[in-house]
Amino acid sequence: MTPRIVLQPVEHRQLLDLYRKHTDPNVRFRAHILLLLADGYSWQDVGTLLSCSSRTIDRWVKRFQHDGIAALAGRQRGRPFRFVAVWVHIVVAMVTHSRPRHFGSLRSRWTCGLVALALHQRFDLGVSRETVRRWLHRGDMVYRRPRPVPGPQDPQRQARLAALRKLLAELPPDETVVWQDEADLNTNPEIGRMWMRRGQQATIPTPGTNRKR
Repeated sequence: MTPRIVLQPVEHRQLLDLYRKHTDPNVRFRAHILLLLADGYSWQDVGTLLSCSSRTIDRWVKRFQHDGIAALAGRQRGRPFRFVAVWVHIVVAMVTHSRPRHFGSLRSRWTCGLVALALHQRFDLGVSRETVRRWLHRGDMVYRRPRPVPGPQDPQRQARLAALRKLLAELPPDETVVWQDEADLNTNPEIGRMWMRRGQQATIPTPGTNRKR
């Protein structure tokens, strides 16, 4: 038997909300299982109290451990689970704490289509890009350009400058230094729009400012 479940405070509150308020009795039943286990009840005690088998307990414990609270609604292909607030929390966490490459994409920024694809791959959930867009807006997210900020300076910069100055100071009389003129140094990357929390503009580190020499 698996030891009792340890819930984070936010997970405990969400499970209590499902147990007390959800309209589907199956969801309330599954939340009750997890709450009892988190309170220290053994699997045998939970099975006796709720008149269910250890196999049922094992199934929902494993789904919770694998997919979180969202798994309690079961897997219904082609339609979202009924408690949308959980999915709002999930998609906001995805775009703020992970990158598309964590889900096998080479893109650098999240789009609604990429989020929908990741939800399908990770949770077997079929939703449209517009549904994802509504969930992100409901989670107080906006789609805009991040603010460029100076990135960390090259730790070798001073050493390289010192080496160049030494080269000039010790240049033999039969050698010449040639300088390149009129060079445009485009050090800033092209920045596109991305999802970020409303009122908290995301930042993109840049090497510096574009210069002309």
